[in-house]
Amino acid sequence: MTISSRYKDLFRAASIVEKLSLFQQLLEGSELYVDLALALLKAIHKQLSVDTARDHLDYKRYAETIELLRYHRADMLKEVIDAWKAENPSEEVEWLSDGVIK
Repeated sequence: MTISSRYKDLFRAASIVEKLSLFQQLLEGSELYVDLALALLKAIHKQLSVDTARDHLDYKRYAETIELLRYHRADMLKEVIDAWKAENPSEEVEWLSDGVIK
Protein backbone atom coordinates (compact mmCIF):
# COMPACT_ATOMS: atom_id res chain seq x y z
CA MET A 1 0.00 0.00 0.00
CA THR A 2 1.40 3.37 -0.95
CA ILE A 3 1.43 6.35 1.35
CA SER A 4 -1.03 8.23 -0.85
CA SER A 5 -3.56 5.37 -0.70
CA ARG A 6 -3.27 5.29 3.11
CA TYR A 7 -4.00 9.02 3.21
CA LYS A 8 -7.06 8.51 1.02
CA ASP A 9 -8.40 6.13 3.68
CA LEU A 10 -8.43 9.04 6.12
CA PHE A 11 -11.11 10.76 4.05
CA ARG A 12 -13.38 7.87 3.18
CA ALA A 13 -16.74 7.44 4.88
CA ALA A 14 -16.83 4.84 7.64
CA SER A 15 -18.88 1.74 6.98
CA ILE A 16 -21.80 0.73 9.18
CA VAL A 17 -19.69 -2.07 10.64
CA GLU A 18 -16.95 0.40 11.54
CA LYS A 19 -19.45 2.79 13.15
CA LEU A 20 -21.03 -0.04 15.13
CA SER A 21 -17.60 -1.23 16.24
CA LEU A 22 -16.74 2.27 17.42
CA PHE A 23 -20.05 2.50 19.28
CA GLN A 24 -19.41 -0.82 21.03
CA GLN A 25 -15.81 0.07 21.90
CA LEU A 26 -16.91 3.38 23.42
CA LEU A 27 -19.70 1.65 25.36
CA GLU A 28 -17.41 -1.09 26.65
CA GLY A 29 -14.77 1.49 27.60
CA SER A 30 -17.32 3.63 29.48
CA GLU A 31 -16.52 6.49 27.12
CA LEU A 32 -19.97 6.76 25.55
CA TYR A 33 -22.29 9.56 26.61
CA VAL A 34 -25.82 10.39 25.50
CA ASP A 35 -25.01 13.02 22.84
CA LEU A 36 -22.35 10.85 21.25
CA ALA A 37 -24.59 7.76 21.36
CA LEU A 38 -27.40 9.72 19.73
CA ALA A 39 -25.12 11.10 17.00
CA LEU A 40 -23.67 7.70 16.18
CA LEU A 41 -27.06 5.97 16.18
CA LYS A 42 -28.52 8.66 13.92
CA ALA A 43 -25.63 8.29 11.47
CA ILE A 44 -25.93 4.50 11.48
CA HIS A 45 -29.72 4.58 11.13
CA LYS A 46 -29.50 7.05 8.24
CA GLN A 47 -26.92 4.94 6.46
CA LEU A 48 -29.07 1.82 6.93
CA SER A 49 -32.18 3.56 5.60
CA VAL A 50 -30.47 5.00 2.50
CA ASP A 51 -29.35 1.67 1.07
CA THR A 52 -32.35 -0.66 0.89
CA ALA A 53 -30.25 -3.47 -0.62
CA ARG A 54 -28.12 -3.57 2.50
CA ASP A 55 -26.88 -6.90 3.84
CA HIS A 56 -29.17 -8.29 6.55
CA LEU A 57 -26.12 -8.84 8.77
CA ASP A 58 -25.79 -5.05 9.12
CA TYR A 59 -29.32 -4.87 10.56
CA LYS A 60 -28.59 -7.80 12.84
CA ARG A 61 -25.43 -6.18 14.13
CA TYR A 62 -27.30 -2.90 14.63
CA ALA A 63 -30.00 -4.70 16.65
CA GLU A 64 -27.31 -6.43 18.72
CA THR A 65 -25.71 -3.06 19.43
CA ILE A 66 -29.03 -1.63 20.64
CA GLU A 67 -29.50 -4.70 22.84
CA LEU A 68 -25.99 -4.25 24.23
CA LEU A 69 -26.80 -0.66 25.11
CA ARG A 70 -30.16 -1.72 26.59
CA TYR A 71 -28.50 -4.39 28.72
CA HIS A 72 -25.55 -2.35 30.00
CA ARG A 73 -26.97 1.19 29.99
CA ALA A 74 -30.77 1.15 29.90
CA ASP A 75 -30.74 4.62 31.45
CA MET A 76 -28.65 5.98 28.58
CA LEU A 77 -30.85 4.28 26.00
CA LYS A 78 -33.91 5.95 27.53
CA GLU A 79 -32.17 9.35 27.33
CA VAL A 80 -31.20 8.68 23.70
CA ILE A 81 -34.80 7.75 22.87
CA ASP A 82 -36.13 10.87 24.61
CA ALA A 83 -33.64 13.06 22.71
CA TRP A 84 -34.52 11.35 19.41
CA LYS A 85 -38.23 11.93 20.04
CA ALA A 86 -37.60 15.58 20.94
CA GLU A 87 -35.78 16.12 17.62
CA ASN A 88 -38.25 14.04 15.56
CA PRO A 89 -41.66 14.30 17.23
CA SER A 90 -43.55 12.80 14.29
CA GLU A 91 -41.16 9.88 13.75
CA GLU A 92 -41.78 6.50 15.38
CA VAL A 93 -38.87 5.07 17.33
CA GLU A 94 -40.26 1.58 17.90
CA TRP A 95 -37.17 0.14 16.24
CA LEU A 96 -35.12 1.79 18.98
CA SER A 97 -37.34 1.59 22.03
CA ASP A 98 -38.85 -1.92 21.99
CA GLY A 99 -38.56 -3.35 25.45
CA VAL A 100 -37.53 -0.14 27.16
CA ILE A 101 -39.52 0.69 30.25
CA LYS A 102 -41.25 4.00 29.67
